[in-house]
Amino acid sequence: MLTTLRPLLRAIPRQPDVENAIAQETGLHPISAAILISRGYDTVEKIHAFLDTSLEDLHDPELLPGYREGADILLDAIRTGKRIYLHGDYDVDGVTSAAIFSRFFDAVKANYFVHVPHRIKEGYGIHESAVARAVEQKAEVFLTCDCGVTAVEPIAQARALGMKVVITDHHEPGEILPDAHSLINPHLSTSRYPFQMLCGAGVVFKLCAGLTKELGHSVENFYRGFLDLVCLGTVSDVMPLVGENRILTKFGLKQLADSKKPGLAALRTVVTQGKVRPLKSQDIGWGFGPRLNAAGRMADSADALRLLLSRDEAESARLAALLEDLNATRKEAQRVGVEHAIKMVEERGEQDRNAIIVYDPDWHPGVIGLIAGKLCEHFYRPTFAFTSTGEYVKGSGRSIPGCNLFQAIQEIAKTHAWGGGGHEMAAGVTTKEEHLAGIALALHEYVGRTMSAEQLTPTVTADVDVQLSELNLALIDELDLLGPFGEANPTPRFLMRNLEVASAKRVGANLQTVQIDFRDESAALIRAVVFKVDPEAALPAGNYDVVANLERNDFNGRSSLQLKDLILLPVS
Repeated sequence: MLTTLRPLLRAIPRQPDVENAIAQETGLHPISAAILISRGYDTVEKIHAFLDTSLEDLHDPELLPGYREGADILLDAIRTGKRIYLHGDYDVDGVTSAAIFSRFFDAVKANYFVHVPHRIKEGYGIHESAVARAVEQKAEVFLTCDCGVTAVEPIAQARALGMKVVITDHHEPGEILPDAHSLINPHLSTSRYPFQMLCGAGVVFKLCAGLTKELGHSVENFYRGFLDLVCLGTVSDVMPLVGENRILTKFGLKQLADSKKPGLAALRTVVTQGKVRPLKSQDIGWGFGPRLNAAGRMADSADALRLLLSRDEAESARLAALLEDLNATRKEAQRVGVEHAIKMVEERGEQDRNAIIVYDPDWHPGVIGLIAGKLCEHFYRPTFAFTSTGEYVKGSGRSIPGCNLFQAIQEIAKTHAWGGGGHEMAAGVTTKEEHLAGIALALHEYVGRTMSAEQLTPTVTADVDVQLSELNLALIDELDLLGPFGEANPTPRFLMRNLEVASAKRVGANLQTVQIDFRDESAALIRAVVFKVDPEAALPAGNYDVVANLERNDFNGRSSLQLKDLILLPVS
C-alpha cells in the first residue's frame, strides 16, 4: 500500500565509525551493520551470537517449570499404555501443538485421544464437555496444549475424577493457578527458563524433545521431524522472532520447504502455487497460517488437524482445497465486517477515543479478531470487536505498543462484568450486551490513565537513514542473513530523505498499480511499485521523506532495486 501521512518519525542516528569497524571485522555491508546496531546488536560478539545460531543453542527443556513432574507422568503413560486425553486449541498454534504431540505419541506408540475444540460450539479453552469426553475415553491423563493456564474449574474436575493433569501453555497466568499435577508455562513467576516467549507449539516441542532424550531416541531426528510444525505455530501466533523463536523459525522454514508430510506438502503447493522455492516467514504469515486458521474460524479446526496428521496424499489434497475455500469465505466476511466497523466508528465520531469497541450481532465469531486487528491498525487505538453468541457477546481484542490487553482485562474486571485472557497484544473476552457501554467507557479511561498522547500517535520507525548511493543488490542478498523477519525482528525499513517524485503513473489492467520513480539531490533514481491503489486517488508529486522496505526486482533477465511498502512524509 501507499501511505501518505504525518506520524511520528523515529530513526536512530548513524554511527559511521562503529558501522565501519563492525563491517570490517565481520565482512558485512555497512548498512547491514547499521541495521543490526539500531536493533541493539552493537558489538561483534552480539552480532555473531545473532547471526551464527544453531539448534545446539536451544535451551535445556528440563529448565521449564513443571517439566519434571509432567515428563514423569507422560513417560509412565507411554511405558504402561495409560490412556492420554489430549486437548488442543482451534488456532494454528493450538492445532500445531496438538499435531506435535499426536505425531510424537504415534512414534512412541502411546495410547491417546486428541481433540481440538470447535470455536462456536465450545469456545476458547477447556469446555465442560471436554472432561466428560475424557471420562468417556477412559483417560487416566488429561493433557493440554496452548490452553489450560486459566482453566481452574475444569482442571479441578478432572483431578476429582482421578486423572493426572498436565498443562502445557504459554498464555499469561491469572492470579489463581489451576491445581494441575504439572503446569508447564515459561510465563510462571517460578520459571527458570531463559526464554519466556515460546508459543504453545514451542512449549510442546521442547517438552517432547526432552521426552525423546529420556526415552533414548535421537533428539536430532526429533528436530528433523517436528521443526516444520513448531515453525508454523511460532510465526502464526506472532511470537517475537528473537532468541529461541528465531532458531526454531530459521531451521523450521528449511524443513517446511522440504517437508514430506503429505498434508504440509499439499498446503505448500497451494501457498506457492506449485513453485519449488525457499520459504520465508511471510509465506507462513500470509499463506500457511491464514488457511490453517480458516478451518477454526469458519468451520471446524479438526479439519486443519486432520491435514497436519494426514499420511495420505489424496486426503491431503482434498483437505488443502477445503482450507483454500474456507479462507476465501473468511476473506469476504472480513472485508465486509471491516468496512462496516470503520463506518460505524466514524459515524459515531469515536475515531479519536482512547480505545474502540464495536459490536454487531451478525458478525461471524471467526473474524472478529481480524476486524479488531484492522480497526486497531486503521485508527491506531486498542480495539475490541464483539459479536453475539446467544445469551452472551464474545469479543476479540488487538492492541498497540504500550497497552497490555491482558492487564486491562484484569483491571476492568474488578468493576465491570467481563472475563477473558490472552496476551499483551491480543486477547479474548466474554460479557453481556448490556455491559458493553460501561466497558467501553472503562477501557477508554484505562487507556487514558496508562498511555500518553505520544503513545497514541502512530510512529514510523526506520532502521537506518540512507543515501541512494549506499544501496545495491549485494545489500539485498545480505539482508536475508538478518531474517527470518517478523515480530520483534521486522523487515528492515530504510529512510531516504528529500526524494523528488520524478514521475508517477498508473499501470496494469485495472489501473490499481502505481509506478513511482524517485530522484535524490545527486540525480540518482530508484523505483517503487505500489499495488491496490484507489484509481481515483491523487498521484504523489513534490518532495518526500520516504520510509520503505527494499527488494530485488527481477524482470526480463535484469535485476534492479525496488522500494515497497511506502510511507511518504511530505517535505514542507
